[in-house]
Amino acid sequence: MSWYKDYLNDMEINPDTAIRLMKEPQVGGDHYSTLGIEPRVIIKENNLSFNEGNVLKYLLRHKRKNGKQDLEKAIQYLQFIIEDEYSD
Repeated sequence: MSWYKDYLNDMEINPDTAIRLMKEPQVGGDHYSTLGIEPRVIIKENNLSFNEGNVLKYLLRHKRKNGKQDLEKAIQYLQFIIEDEYSD
């Protein structure tokens, strides 16, 4: 477990917070809880926006849940970010 704490420290995620959040049960499947770090931990600790968080969660779960549809959703949220933050 020490490598994990080192990894979290490198990412500037509070290890105690991450470990506590990861122990909470996931409702409705295990497509997030089987990941090394759940998206909600990364989203919270990095103050990601709604759109950024959705990109992350759909990208990380696509192999475990809805495949291509999740990747299309990730692309859609990336497009929202581009429109909102980088429109000409």
